[in-house]
Amino acid sequence: TFYLSAPLTVTENYSSDWLTANNLLKYAPLVIQGYANYQSEGTLSLVKDPQRAKLNIDWMDTGSLKLTKTNDTGELIDGSEFNLKHTSLDYSIDLKVKDGQITANNLPVGEYILTETVVPPGHVAITKTFKVTINSNETTEEVVVNNLRPVGNLIINKQLEQSDNINLADYDFSKVKFKITASEKINDSVTNQKLYEKGDAITTGSGKGSSEDYVKLISGNELGNGIYTPDENGKLELTGMPMGSYNIEEIECPDGFVFDDEMKTVTFTQQDFVTLTYTTSLDINNEITKTEFSKTDVGGEAIVGAFVQILDDEKNVVYEFTTSDQPIQIDGLKDGKYYFHEDLAPLGYNLANDVEFTVSNGEIQKVHIVDTITTVSKLKEDGSLLQGAELEIVSTKTKNIVDKWTTGQHIFDITDEIRTELENGNTVTGTYNESENKITYKITPNSNHDDYTIMIQTDNETVYHNIDINGNETTHLIQNLISGQEYILRESKTPDGYATAPEQKFVAGTDKNVNLTMTDEDTKVEISKQDITTQKELEGAHLQVKDKNGNIVDEWVSGKEPHIIKNLTVNETYTLIETIAPVNYQIAQSIQFTIEDTGDVQNVVMYDELMPVAKNVKTSDDNNMLLFGTVCLISLAGVIAIARKKKHN
Repeated sequence: TFYLSAPLTVTENYSSDWLTANNLLKYAPLVIQGYANYQSEGTLSLVKDPQRAKLNIDWMDTGSLKLTKTNDTGELIDGSEFNLKHTSLDYSIDLKVKDGQITANNLPVGEYILTETVVPPGHVAITKTFKVTINSNETTEEVVVNNLRPVGNLIINKQLEQSDNINLADYDFSKVKFKITASEKINDSVTNQKLYEKGDAITTGSGKGSSEDYVKLISGNELGNGIYTPDENGKLELTGMPMGSYNIEEIECPDGFVFDDEMKTVTFTQQDFVTLTYTTSLDINNEITKTEFSKTDVGGEAIVGAFVQILDDEKNVVYEFTTSDQPIQIDGLKDGKYYFHEDLAPLGYNLANDVEFTVSNGEIQKVHIVDTITTVSKLKEDGSLLQGAELEIVSTKTKNIVDKWTTGQHIFDITDEIRTELENGNTVTGTYNESENKITYKITPNSNHDDYTIMIQTDNETVYHNIDINGNETTHLIQNLISGQEYILRESKTPDGYATAPEQKFVAGTDKNVNLTMTDEDTKVEISKQDITTQKELEGAHLQVKDKNGNIVDEWVSGKEPHIIKNLTVNETYTLIETIAPVNYQIAQSIQFTIEDTGDVQNVVMYDELMPVAKNVKTSDDNNMLLFGTVCLISLAGVIAIARKKKHN
């Protein structure tokens, strides 16, 4: 047994030598089918001689194929692959276009089927199968045309605005969602086959028409129904999109950013017969929400030391801080309703009511709380400040005392250096340590007043006072009040010599300051020395008022008008004593009187009676003798006093 094979490039016929074999009458010819590029047919001729045989092979006839590949404008293109298969022989070959052409030689003659198995990207094979005839020693030429079918490449670069302020925003790009739909009816650019109706979702795998191109996701994630999220860097990229117009709609964004509700439309249009992919990029930026918070008094001055909170719609704390002399900006609050809540006002300011606000866009929204104050001026009748009164504030709602103080108390030690600065109208700031605590203070002159406001701040609290140049409190800033609630101002202890002022009800202001004035009237006693008969003022009586300890409080000689004594102590008992009666009057008995708690004039009357006289008729001589005796006694008393003084000296 023998085998005979030859490549297709062998074109000469073959004849074997005489073949012989022992004890054989004839030879059985065997032809093996070729494989790859080997021939698969031949002929066997025998010489009918039992002793000899000869094998003659006439090799197959071959031809060539030249294929040219162009686009629909006649330009050569690469990227195509073909399969060429003989219709009667078990022979096929795969061919690849290079430089726009294919040349295949030594093809067995006959009928072939030429099939385009791979179409160049961006092109469409209108006809993929062709019949080709290969003739002996000839070159068959074939031109295959692919139509250009470009696609769109959509890139969305999502940016989330950064912030150097307090930032509560969520920078998770997976919470950004886009929906991509057809904004019009979209057909295949080559065959006009319908691919999308208006409003259809653009999903991966869709858009395949006359070519092998279809929508593919390059970057990002697909959630279904045309909804996509960008990758961790904010990039979403789709390719293979047929020519046409598309809508890109943002349907969700992370908390703390302004939702972009603007519908964006991109259109892919074929501009030439060269470009395979048209790329459109969209830069979509979400602005961060910006909210500025400030806390001032009614006059617009910043309030330092208030502990405030940002509460959400369900009154959960979102953020909290202590106010300074500058507004604070918080970025990244998500859309919704909030409350600016003062949890603890500085001592001396009323606790403000909540301010409601809504976050909805990227503009800086300013939220402002005004802290009102309620001041108490404790005055004398002449309008000057009264020290030493003990006052308290009681809530009518809770019945609890919310503040108590003594008027005129010393608040701060004013040094000579501080005094000089204040007298020159300057604001003074500084720090000092007390019991290992750092204390910060700021003293500011008050406009239209002759006093100053001092802020004293420790780690735990901030308190405000009004003081004079000596550091003593002037008008008191009531502490622990809540705006809009009712309270009672009450004097619990009155300084000696003054009547207790009536209590006052008031409501802490919500948008205006409340200034309370409480005046303690002097206690007043009007002492009248009268003739018991005529009940008219009696001149010349020497009178004294002594307290319970026998101390002389006041003394005087009665005149034509009653005598007024002020500032005797309420509820104290005093004694009115007549030391010398007017001429011809008997000395009256002492009178005790108690000072009532009122500023009204209290009246005390002491009556004097005339001395009794003899029943005989008085003469002028009697009168003269009485007068002479009185003068003598007075003179004698004077002489004795002078003599005692000389002896002492």
